[in-house]
Amino acid sequence: MSELDAALAQAREARMVRIGFTWALPYPWIERVITTFEAETEARAHLSRQDDPLRALRRGSVDLALIRHEADLGGLDSFDVLTEPRMAVVSRRSPLAGRQSLTWAELAEHPVVINTGNGSTSQAQWPEGGQPARTVECASYDEWVALVAAGRGVGSIGRSAAQVSAHPGLVFIPLQDGPSATLRLVAPRSPLPPLTRTLVEIITRATGERVRALD
Repeated sequence: MSELDAALAQAREARMVRIGFTWALPYPWIERVITTFEAETEARAHLSRQDDPLRALRRGSVDLALIRHEADLGGLDSFDVLTEPRMAVVSRRSPLAGRQSLTWAELAEHPVVINTGNGSTSQAQWPEGGQPARTVECASYDEWVALVAAGRGVGSIGRSAAQVSAHPGLVFIPLQDGPSATLRLVAPRSPLPPLTRTLVEIITRATGERVRALD
């Protein structure tokens, strides 16, 4: 690579904002965010899938993070991008697969697969006395999908995540009740660089549009 090519590559890299995420970003919301940002700034927005996007954010490997799990946000700022109803997720071979809807309590009558690494479901979300008698723990979204599809247990995710998580072994069933699922944007607390701040502003605008689209 020539010195000129290297300089141009470095300049392009400097005009990029990196967004760390765990799994299942809302579509077409994320596409509109990226398209708007790149049109307004002539910079790039780069999506980087991370098992632990907060760790990547603190290390400086990404500039922003989008998460669906509860986490210690000490030293970071965040706001809710999307709060939405949940869907039950079951194996296509499950006796529940033909149901039109389920309740949160019904899920607890079956083994529940819980992604302890970056999942949006935890045993504490059920009331005391109504918690699942058995849970199956895993450490990532891909493991969670494989376990539910294999019939090891049931699970739940937000509605927008279900819409982009098609899998031949899974069935998504509306839940009549239960806790909402939330997608959060997380950013460093220190003053943000101009490009990163612009992307945050675009996400903030797009959040209202996304909520209206779901109404």
